[in-house]
Amino acid sequence: MMRGRKVYGQSQEILCPFCGNQATARNGQGLPTCPHHTGKEINLKCACGGWLDIRESKFGTFFTCMDCGPVSWKKAWEINDLPIKSFEDL
Repeated sequence: MMRGRKVYGQSQEILCPFCGNQATARNGQGLPTCPHHTGKEINLKCACGGWLDIRESKFGTFFTCMDCGPVSWKKAWEINDLPIKSFEDL
């Protein structure tokens, strides 16, 4: 969820999945969001039909499925056919 090319010395820019602005807060699920979307939550399904759980690691936020294992942000969006901008209506 980074924009553009990363340059040496530049820190990682984490974006809000609801609006695409810089994420400086977290919602109730622990998902990085902007301060305006701290009250919203995301519930995504896996390709197998199970629900995805949100996890955090030193590399960032990702999802896990009880049957399939770890699922990346990009794969979770593709499975659910939801572009980032579509979360504004939730």
